[in-house]
Amino acid sequence: MVSWLYDKKFTDNGISRGQTLADLRKVPKHKDNVFVLKQVDRKKFVETLVEGLEKLDKEV
Repeated sequence: MVSWLYDKKFTDNGISRGQTLADLRKVPKHKDNVFVLKQVDRKKFVETLVEGLEKLDKEV
């Protein structure tokens, strides 16, 4: 969701188009596209979230 607020291109295309999708097949046909965040720069995260919410507020 944070990515979508920052830039919609992160979630607006592809097989899942903004949804959470789990591929349970043994040999998936699609290239992996998951990024796992283990550590975060809290200040930058909050700034990005606030910027995204402000951008969304202007669009709605």
